[in-house]
Amino acid sequence: MELIALSPERLRQGEPLPFCLRDLNGLLLLPAGGSITTGQMMQTMRNKALFVSRDEEGALRRWLDGTVEGLVRSDAPLQHITHVRLNTRHAAAPGPDHHSQGLAERFTSQMQEMHQVLQAPRPDGEWLERLHKACTGVLDIGRRQPDALLFLLIQHVLQDTTRHSAHQAVLCASSAELMARLMHWSDEDIDTLAHAALTMNLSITALQDAQARQPSPLSPEQRQALDEHARQSSVLLAAAGVKDARWLKAVRLHHDPALAEGPLASLDIGRRMARIIETADRYVTMIGLRRDRPALSPLLAARQVCVGPDGQPDEVGAALIRALGMYPPGMHVRLANQEVGVVLGRGERSNEPQVAVLVGAGGMPLSDPVLRRATGPRAVIAVVPAPEMRVRLQRQRLLDLL
Repeated sequence: MELIALSPERLRQGEPLPFCLRDLNGLLLLPAGGSITTGQMMQTMRNKALFVSRDEEGALRRWLDGTVEGLVRSDAPLQHITHVRLNTRHAAAPGPDHHSQGLAERFTSQMQEMHQVLQAPRPDGEWLERLHKACTGVLDIGRRQPDALLFLLIQHVLQDTTRHSAHQAVLCASSAELMARLMHWSDEDIDTLAHAALTMNLSITALQDAQARQPSPLSPEQRQALDEHARQSSVLLAAAGVKDARWLKAVRLHHDPALAEGPLASLDIGRRMARIIETADRYVTMIGLRRDRPALSPLLAARQVCVGPDGQPDEVGAALIRALGMYPPGMHVRLANQEVGVVLGRGERSNEPQVAVLVGAGGMPLSDPVLRRATGPRAVIAVVPAPEMRVRLQRQRLLDLL
C-alpha cells in the first residue's frame, strides 16, 4: 500500500474525515467518515505518524482544498494559508508510473541521480535546481512507502559500499524526517530538515565514498577535510544559492557538541534540526558497513547513540527508536522459533517488527517468504550479521509483500 504523509496539525476535533487515517504500516486508525471526538483521542492521534492511502488521494486533495477555503473565510494569517496550499499541491502531485517500473528499480535510479548531484556541487542555480529535483524524487519514495525505503537503504548500507555517501545521506534524512513527524513538526520544517540532512556532507562526498572502501587510517589531509566539512558544506550551499538560514545553520552545526547540553525546546529551529541530524547520522554511520570495520547491530548502535549517562534514551534518542524501531526494516533477524528472515516493516511496538521469514526453523530455505509479526513465540531474539545470511534476497519480490 502506498501512503501519503498527513501532518496531525491539519486535524480538527469533531470534523468528519472523508478518508481513512492510517499508521506507518498502513493499519487503519480511523475509518472514512469518522471524526476525532475527544481531546484524549486527538492527543493519541498527534502522538502518531499519520498517513492516507494513495488510493484516497482525491478525497485528501478535496479536503485540503476545503481547509484552504475555510482559512481564507476566517481571515487566517497568510503563512497558514500558504502552508496548506503547499500540502495540497504535494498530495495532488502525480507520481512516477508505478506499473512500468518496480520500486527497487526506481530506488536505484533515484540513488544514482542523488549520487551524481552530491558529487559535483556548483555555485549556480542550475545545480541547486538539480539538487531539489533529486531530493524530491528520493524523499517521495519514503513519504509514500517509508518502510520500503528504509528496507532498501539499510539493505544497501549493510552489504555494499558503492555510493556510500549518498545512501548514508538519504538514510539519515529519512530517519530524521520520521523523527520530526513524531515530534509534530510542521511540514515546512520537516522538508528543510530533510534537505539539510541530505547535504550535510556535501564537501566530503567523494572522501566518504573512498573512506568506506579504505582499509588504512585516514591521512592528515583526509582528517582535516572531515574536521572542516560541516562549515565547508554550508559554504558550498550558500554559494549555490541556498537562502534558508535554518538549512545552512543545521548543516554548519550538525557536529556541534554544545547542542546536546540542554533540552531540544531550548534551541532555535536551526539548532534543533542540527541535533536531530547529528543523532541520526551517528546511528546510520554505526550500522553501515565499512572496509575497516563490520557493521554494528542496531541495538548496540542505539545504546551508544541514544542512551544517556542515566541509562535512559534522551528525547532525541527516544524519537529515533520510536521512528525506526529496535529492528529497522532491512535488518536480518532470528526469531525465537529459530526461523530467520529480514525485517520488512516496523510494528506497533518497537520490538515487534514485520519479518519476512526466509529460512525455516529446521534451517532450510523457504521456497516463498512468509510474512510474520515478530511477537510471542516468534519474537526477535537476535540480529543476524549480513555476511551470515546464506539466502539471496530478491528485493522487489519482498517489497511486494508490503
